[in-house]
Amino acid sequence: MNIRFLHWPIRALAGKPVPNARRYGNEDAPPLRSELFGMLQLESHAKRIAALHQVRVERGPERLLARLKRNQEVIRESHASIVKAMRRRRHVAPAAEWLLDNYYLIDEQIRLALTHLPRSYSRELPRLSEGPYQGLPRVYDLILQLVSHTDGRVDSENLSRFIAAYQSVNALTLGELWAVPIMLRLTLIEAGCNNASLAKCPVYSRTLTPATAY
Repeated sequence: MNIRFLHWPIRALAGKPVPNARRYGNEDAPPLRSELFGMLQLESHAKRIAALHQVRVERGPERLLARLKRNQEVIRESHASIVKAMRRRRHVAPAAEWLLDNYYLIDEQIRLALTHLPRSYSRELPRLSEGPYQGLPRVYDLILQLVSHTDGRVDSENLSRFIAAYQSVNALTLGELWAVPIMLRLTLIEAGCNNASLAKCPVYSRTLTPATAY
């Protein structure tokens, strides 16, 4: 599998706890502030969640597109707010600077995902029957766990070993394996949405002086 990955740091505020994004308008945001794991910890975690996952295989409602569009709205609204604050010469926090630097990349990924994610696609995938991601595809939660425990730094090695560890306990279907690349894109967009939510925090704390403005 030839995969090209980008590092999207989830912890935008270096050295500080990341605030809960649910406080800032994204009520469906995942807990993207999980403990960072090394490779052996990732493999153990994959086996643990494989033992916990309960799925149903009958067709269900399509939820990924709606989730993607909500994320798109949060990201666009946050970007517009930051641009407005910068034009007013306001100081912005690191999360806001991150979004400014990465906005067009994230927007491109969203447009590609919307183009390549058929409306009925996720309805064919086994879905979780319980837990916080009940009703979403199992493979979506699996990849989201990897993203959250690597701070968004996913590469071919940790992805392959994480999935292999999961399958040593609970086998994925062929359709789920084919879905891994698009699920990775969606979960990284979710990470971008999490950062966008943080960027909407009340962090425009002061007007820039002429010496610091640009």
